[in-house]
Amino acid sequence: MKWDAWLLNFGNQNRAVVGWRELLHLIPGATAQTIRPASSHGSKVLHGQNRISPIWDMGAWLTADAMPDSGNTSVLVGYQLQAGATPQLGALMLIEPPVRISIATDQGCPAPSSLSPWREVASAFLMYEEEALAVLDLRHLFSGQVAPKKQNRVAY
Repeated sequence: MKWDAWLLNFGNQNRAVVGWRELLHLIPGATAQTIRPASSHGSKVLHGQNRISPIWDMGAWLTADAMPDSGNTSVLVGYQLQAGATPQLGALMLIEPPVRISIATDQGCPAPSSLSPWREVASAFLMYEEEALAVLDLRHLFSGQVAPKKQNRVAY
């Protein structure tokens, strides 16, 4: 069985996957005017569509290097806290637009040691073009329960 997904590039060879229907909107060229500092677990928020959505900077979380504001792409993602709940929105910062890919169920793999930091935010791992990738658990990522890594605290 095959399913469509989005391949997300967070920079520094950090890539992951989200489901086809989880990515709702592409926000190219997100700038300091649309992204403001915040004290939430996502470090920043996106103002738009009559709401404020938390932004998770995976690049900063994984490497302690915040991505510069100029030239960033953000994607608005949707998730549910539980089955039947009202959909929630969040955003992810990327270094380039996402790429649509096709994944087969037999591409699942164990979490390689090279992706150990991803275990906290992944629901699964898969092989795609000889690269192991995390499948992001958006519900957990935006739950507020994912703490900044001590060595990766970033001041905004």
